[in-house]
Amino acid sequence: MYPAIFARTYPLGPVNELLSAIGEDGYDGMQLNLSCLGLASLPDSVPAGELKAFAEAARKHGLAIAGLSGTYNMVHPDAAMR
Repeated sequence: MYPAIFARTYPLGPVNELLSAIGEDGYDGMQLNLSCLGLASLPDSVPAGELKAFAEAARKHGLAIAGLSGTYNMVHPDAAMR
């Protein structure tokens, strides 16, 4: 086991800044939320090479990707429908 954090805990910004901050805070890995890559949290598709590029950047920072976030708010936005 190793210490990891939900990447979305950090402000959105450049990927290298995110990865540097995670490492500087003492974590060895993260749970990735695709919003950190400028995508929707649950996108219909991911541009070719996007995840591979992120994984390579994480490796260069000495970080593991422990998981991929796949959560969403199931509450209907219309109060009458709830």
